[in-house]
Amino acid sequence: MSGGGGLSSGIAASPSLSASITSLKSSKSVIQLAIENHDTLVEAGSRAGAGSYAADHDAMQSLAKDDSACYFFIKMSGAGSKWLFASWVPEGKLKIKDRMVYASSVDAAKKLFGENLIGDELHATSKDELGHQHYQQLRGGSRTDALSAAEKELEEAHAMEERARKEQSEILQKKMATTSVSSSSSSSSGSGAGSGAGGASALTGSPSVARGIASSAESDTSISKPARGGGIGGYHSVAIPLSADAKKAVTRFKGDEVNFVVLEINADSTSVLCGEAATVSGGELGGHVVKDMPRFYLYTVGAKRTFLYLCPGICKPKHRMVYSTAKPAVMGAVTDLLGVQFDKTMEFSDPADLTHKAVEEECSGAA
Repeated sequence: MSGGGGLSSGIAASPSLSASITSLKSSKSVIQLAIENHDTLVEAGSRAGAGSYAADHDAMQSLAKDDSACYFFIKMSGAGSKWLFASWVPEGKLKIKDRMVYASSVDAAKKLFGENLIGDELHATSKDELGHQHYQQLRGGSRTDALSAAEKELEEAHAMEERARKEQSEILQKKMATTSVSSSSSSSSGSGAGSGAGGASALTGSPSVARGIASSAESDTSISKPARGGGIGGYHSVAIPLSADAKKAVTRFKGDEVNFVVLEINADSTSVLCGEAATVSGGELGGHVVKDMPRFYLYTVGAKRTFLYLCPGICKPKHRMVYSTAKPAVMGAVTDLLGVQFDKTMEFSDPADLTHKAVEEECSGAA
């Protein structure tokens, strides 16, 4: 294990940040962190309270630079010791690698700060989105009447996801109850009337059986609740099974029959389908990328297998929600159930960035 500055995403807090983070939280209301050299989290600036939460919030607009990303922590008013976490990644201003480093290090930055201290989240790509007025429009006021069409879709997606979580939780409980009854009957008949305490132990002390039940049920649908709810990004993880065609395409990809596979989620979010399975040259890749909808891509570069997730900025919030919640499970299904190991995973928000050259450059540093 590394020292206290080690973070799970591969970045590490600088010694000075590790030593000062506690005092910063007690003395400052605005804390700005940045990533140096793609691997070290450092303090980029901090301010004492400006007299109001709105003023502290608006300070992000002046602190944020047009050509570099960062994270902000703003002490929230009327929320006890809670803080707003904001990520600033200016649209179209950063290299692909820089955007990916910041996207993949969000959880690490929050863990360093203290996830239990975060009361809400904001992800901004323009300075207007960093302003307190914009935040109020997203969070406050007469919500139902004030919501834009996009926000209404996002709230609808939240509701759909919550319903799915409850439904699948009920399915899991029923499976566990059914299997438990079956196991009880089998154990009772197998141990006989004279087993006494030993028979009771077989029924009540079988953690391996309980794990097997949970594992069996979760192979159909996996639901995991986030550490906290409310803010943008605090979504549940929902598994959607691969269709037969999708499994066949991944098997062909595993066997090097094709070097490119497109995976898409069907309209009612019940299955992952194969959109395309082909062998494409580097120069042809852009022509096979879907420009207006999220998609998962499997792509081989040389001897390296990659898992690529593209969610274009023009996508509807509902589609973003479905794909973002399904991503871990889709990748897990491909990796675990079908045995495909990925050398690199990448995320894109601009279709123009998903090129053979970009993937190849990232893979050159993959282990």
